[in-house]
Amino acid sequence: MWLNKYTQGIRFKLMIPGALALLVVVVIIEWVFVPLHVNDRRAHLKQDQSEMLNVVASTLLEDILSGNLGHIYSVLDNAITVNSTWKGVALTDQSGIKLYPAHKLKETVVANKVLIHPILFGGRPIGNITLYYDDAQELREEKTEIQNIGIWVLATIFIALIVNYLWQDRVLRNPIHKLLNMANMLSEGNFTRSITVAGSDEIGQLGSAMEYLRANLVTVTEHMHEHSEHTQAILENVGEGIITIDEYGIINSFNSAACHIFGYETSEVVGMNINMLLPEPHRSRHDGYLANYLRTGKKNAIGRWLENFGVRSNGEQFPIKILISEIERQGRKIFIGVVRDITERKATERALYEARDRAQNYLDVASVMLFSLDKQGCVTMLNRAGCTITGCTFTDLQGRNWFDTCVPASDRHELRNYYAEVMAGKEPLYKYLQVKLINKKNEVRSLYLYGSLLQAGDGGISGVIFSGEDITEQRLIISERKQFQQQLVQAQKMEAIGQLTGGIAHDFNNMLAGVLGFAELAELIAHDIANKDLQEYLGHIRQSGERARDLVAKMLAYSRQREGGNPQPVLLSTVIPELLKLLRPILPSSIIVNTELEQISEAVVVDMVELQQVVMNLCINARDAMDHEGKLKIAVRKTAVHDMVCTSCQLPCDGHYVELSVSDTGTGIKQETIDKIFEPFFTTKEVGKGSGMGLSMSHGIVHTRGGHIVVESELGKGTTFRLLFPVAEQQMAKAS
Repeated sequence: MWLNKYTQGIRFKLMIPGALALLVVVVIIEWVFVPLHVNDRRAHLKQDQSEMLNVVASTLLEDILSGNLGHIYSVLDNAITVNSTWKGVALTDQSGIKLYPAHKLKETVVANKVLIHPILFGGRPIGNITLYYDDAQELREEKTEIQNIGIWVLATIFIALIVNYLWQDRVLRNPIHKLLNMANMLSEGNFTRSITVAGSDEIGQLGSAMEYLRANLVTVTEHMHEHSEHTQAILENVGEGIITIDEYGIINSFNSAACHIFGYETSEVVGMNINMLLPEPHRSRHDGYLANYLRTGKKNAIGRWLENFGVRSNGEQFPIKILISEIERQGRKIFIGVVRDITERKATERALYEARDRAQNYLDVASVMLFSLDKQGCVTMLNRAGCTITGCTFTDLQGRNWFDTCVPASDRHELRNYYAEVMAGKEPLYKYLQVKLINKKNEVRSLYLYGSLLQAGDGGISGVIFSGEDITEQRLIISERKQFQQQLVQAQKMEAIGQLTGGIAHDFNNMLAGVLGFAELAELIAHDIANKDLQEYLGHIRQSGERARDLVAKMLAYSRQREGGNPQPVLLSTVIPELLKLLRPILPSSIIVNTELEQISEAVVVDMVELQQVVMNLCINARDAMDHEGKLKIAVRKTAVHDMVCTSCQLPCDGHYVELSVSDTGTGIKQETIDKIFEPFFTTKEVGKGSGMGLSMSHGIVHTRGGHIVVESELGKGTTFRLLFPVAEQQMAKAS
């Protein structure tokens, strides 16, 4: 009992380090310090013996040289007598002859060390002196002295431990026992007894700290009691039900609001399982939910509002909204549930949903597109017609920005800025808008919209509602109709001009025949009478008549372009070089002619004379446009065109063609002029430098062969005429 009592006390525990310290000191002295000191002392002894031997050798140097053995014996005998550790000395010369034998002195003493020292003269060895000595006795004496010192140190430490033990009993043990008793009282909740441990040392400071802690605990306990009463009052008067349960689902508290919601008294539910407040199947599953959470820690239902159903005391089920949180008290979990009765809110929501569904049905019946946007431009409503036009369901577009989703990128920035200005009240909303829409298939549609502002409850603007229809097909029909009318007018105009030209040319040709005939007769008469002035005047008349005759020939050729010619299949890349030889005389050397002729096997059906006339007209026009200086490029290649319109006849020219292009680096043609250049007698050249029939005849020749002409021009950068001829097989098949 006594041993057990004291081995559990603080004194015994404090003596353990002291005993360990003694053991460490003994080990250090015996196994570390003593060997180190002995080794150090042995090294010093060896150093001392070596120095003494060196002195003896220096003393004997002269005697060895002179052979004075008597004096050598005397010195060595004296050295051995004086040094107690020396057991014998041997002296030999360089030849190994012993001058002083060691065995003659102290033969009964055994030396444990041998030290050999050379004797030098002039740096050359003349002999050796060998010392036999014993340091064991001196080292034993050193070791014994150190051990005696260690015993005194250990005795001093042991006495100090005894004194410390007695001091602990008085200074530490009694105050610590007092503090331990007070700590037990504080842990049991007894804060009435003061702590009286005086002193300025650490134990006294600890006693003061514990007394301060006790006083604070008294104050905190009183505050907690007041806070608990205050909290309980709040919980009882809060409008939401608050229920607490333990880890096993047992109800610990049930406030007044919870009693009102579920129809129970607090005494009826406290101590019961929370399952009684839940309907099936949650009632039978709840314990499993709770056990699974405690096992896995997965917070599926904790920390967020959830909607569920509860059961009143009369068995009625009703909707609730519940927020579950958890706390830990004394290592056990407590779950707190905040419960709201949302019966009225659910009824209101159902009424709103029914009203919304009725309104949506009304909207879906409408044949026009209806949609609404909020202030940020996000979709808040879309009817069935709108879904059909956009190709998206309302769910697809709800909450998404209309401009980012349904407006083409080219119009997006402008419309978004305008909408923002309208929402800010800086711009009025146009009642009627014509905009573009991109549907789910990435097709661009045209919409005609009517917009109206939506008012917010505070009188501000909350968004816009639009109604409208898809007018893409109508616009396409109108565009096609307009294009067809333009083509019809152009064809009728060209046909009328052709008929008029033919009629005028016939009559004018008859009149020119008479003019030229009488002019030639007059020239003959003037030649006979040798009137040179008259001959010159008549020559001018005849030349003007011949030019007029050539113009009439062109007019007749234009009016008969569908009838004449000798068409045959030709390879353009082969015949163009021959045509260029005929063009070279009419093109000045300041114009550089380049050709790019693809070697293609597809032939086109043309009349060579007509082809020559077309190429010559285009090259002459290019020469005049470049003012006789520049670059002319003639190219032949296969090409496929899509969504392209013929410049001369305004008809679409999709398909595969053999292309003959003539490009220049001239002044270019204005866009408003390009639409007129193929009309007969239209020219941009000065009076007397062009008849205006060249391009109209080229138009007639190319279109007679089933081809088209596309003109591409830019002011200041030149013009390109692209003649598109159908492949011979396609043209023959079409003709047949």
